[in-house]
Formats: sequence, C-alpha cells, structure tokens
Amino acid sequence: MTVGHHWSLSGPLSKAQRDKLDRSGVCFSCHQDIPQGNLAVSAMTHIAQMAEITIDTRKHTDILNKILNLGAWVQVIVGMIMGIVVMLVMYRLFFRKKR
Repeated sequence: MTVGHHWSLSGPLSKAQRDKLDRSGVCFSCHQDIPQGNLAVSAMTHIAQMAEITIDTRKHTDILNKILNLGAWVQVIVGMIMGIVVMLVMYRLFFRKKR
C-alpha cells in the first residue's frame, strides 16, 4: 500500500515494516486466562457483572492503560529497591570499617 505518493520517501511498506505493525494474536496474551481465569480475573468478571458494568472499547483501553502503567511502576520501584539493597550489601562487605 502506498501512502502519500506525493512525498519523496513514500512507497509500499516492506515486509519488516508490516511485521512490526502486525498485532494478530496480541489479545491472547492477556485473555488466555479468560473465561476459566485465575482468581483475580474471575473476581473482576463477577464484580463487573454484579455491578452491571459494561466494558466497552474505551473502558477496556482505560483498564489496559492502568494495568500497563501499574506493571511498569512496580518493576521500576522493585528494581530501585534491589539496587539499593545491593549497594547496602556491598557497603557492608567492602567499605564498612571493622570494629
């Protein structure tokens, strides 16, 4: 597919570019636990049904955004804590004055 044929660098997408854009099967990465699910997925599903909350595309996108941000922050914070622990251990082993 050619996009914007009036631009000098425009042209059909290469296979590598098309492969980067391919998102087939991505939903399965999260939805593999649904409908059997684990306890957390099952609880969220039942709570949404009991509260009569309908999940439309916008709400689904908001939920995914929150999950991705939460996961990223947890990984960053855990990494920082582990770095501090390693530095404290190194300090105690090598730089602390012996009594």
